[in-house]
Amino acid sequence: MANPSKMTAISRATSRGVWSFASVIQVVAAWRTRASQRHALRRLDRHMLRDIGLSEAEAARECARRFWQD
Repeated sequence: MANPSKMTAISRATSRGVWSFASVIQVVAAWRTRASQRHALRRLDRHMLRDIGLSEAEAARECARRFWQD
């Protein structure tokens, strides 16, 4: 089994075969955060992307990912 401190809420829940209300809330919160971050990334222009060390292609790949994809 993987290191429990590095496991996400979803992997802990699925490894045990049970889903608690708290683990569902944690997963949904992570999805919302991820979606929000990708939306913010989508709004950055070329110069801002360069400031954070990303190319336009890298940003486009990240923005194309679904909210549930880590």
